[in-house]
Amino acid sequence: MEKTKPIRILHVLNSLNRGGAETMLMNYYRKIDRRRFQFDFVVHDPHPGDYAAEVSQLGGHIYYVPKFKGYNVFACIQAWQRIFREAQNDRIVQGHMPSTAGLYLLLARLNGRLTIVHAHSDDRANEDSLGRRMARRILYALARRIAQRFYGCSKRAGEARYGKKIVESEAFSLWRNAIDYKRFAFRREVRDSLRSKLGLSAGTFVIGHVGRFTWAKNHEFLLNLFTEFHKNHPDSRLLLVGDGELRSKLEQQMQDLHIRESVIMTGAVDNVEDYMTIMDVFVFPSHYEGLPTVNIEAQVNGLRCIVSTGVPEEVCIASGQVAFLPLTDKSRWLSELEKSMVIGRTSSTMALQNRDYDIVQAVKWAESEYQRLYRGYNLGE
Repeated sequence: MEKTKPIRILHVLNSLNRGGAETMLMNYYRKIDRRRFQFDFVVHDPHPGDYAAEVSQLGGHIYYVPKFKGYNVFACIQAWQRIFREAQNDRIVQGHMPSTAGLYLLLARLNGRLTIVHAHSDDRANEDSLGRRMARRILYALARRIAQRFYGCSKRAGEARYGKKIVESEAFSLWRNAIDYKRFAFRREVRDSLRSKLGLSAGTFVIGHVGRFTWAKNHEFLLNLFTEFHKNHPDSRLLLVGDGELRSKLEQQMQDLHIRESVIMTGAVDNVEDYMTIMDVFVFPSHYEGLPTVNIEAQVNGLRCIVSTGVPEEVCIASGQVAFLPLTDKSRWLSELEKSMVIGRTSSTMALQNRDYDIVQAVKWAESEYQRLYRGYNLGE
């Protein structure tokens, strides 16, 4: 009897580095039944990403397409047509790159693929120029007309990308930024060991953040906030997990604020959960977000989270564990930090009881969804 081939899904990303969308997809990819479902990836970054080796090990294929810049439209079309010829078994195309989705989803439909768009952020607060924002709106509108299925990490992200009409329709579903709960549970022995390795005493208050060094994450605000807090608490430390294009600029800001020796920068790491164990509070002052997975991870780890109002309220999975604050009132942020020193670390029991973001349950939903779409659109024919 001939072995049944897995349903292959072609995911379109900018790269395979440790970004929010990439990490979310890898969480699903590791747990999904790869005898029945396989992920392949199209990226715009020609350099091998952080996850490239793991993707190949798991059986996925990686294709490269140059980033669309207008003048290279014919080169992009040729690259996509080549991929559709090579990836004959990839019957579903799931786009995570909204800016060019109008182009590649159109080509996907012309090549008989089911087209999906996936919203990961509410970028309405982006500081792009008026021209760029208008162009983005036009491209989003094209994707809305071409796509056959819509997903979003939150309703806010979906409404920003597709509008309320689509979000309230049957064509839209929430796609949870799910995590491995067991991996992010707090472990005292890891905290003690890593703190000792970093030269941190048991009483040192550590303010933590995880995220790429980009404008959206608002590290500039975080550094100014820590500077004020550190004046009253000189034994405190700021722990930054991540890397990105603004690293040198932020390092200069630390020097100017005279806090460089009190800031720990880990770079991009594989063991984020270990660094969360040595934090005492998680601070996330983003300008905008879709639904940041790191805040789910932090709550499961038992951390109190202080986040901006740019973060959707759905991120709160444990009652009372997340404080939402406006970026216009720094005094309230300082007050919440002081409060966190008194409250301390909370039990992760409440977060663990909320299974909406448990990767085991979420993968079962994704498998059912892919199977339903595959049959519903007769993609096997």
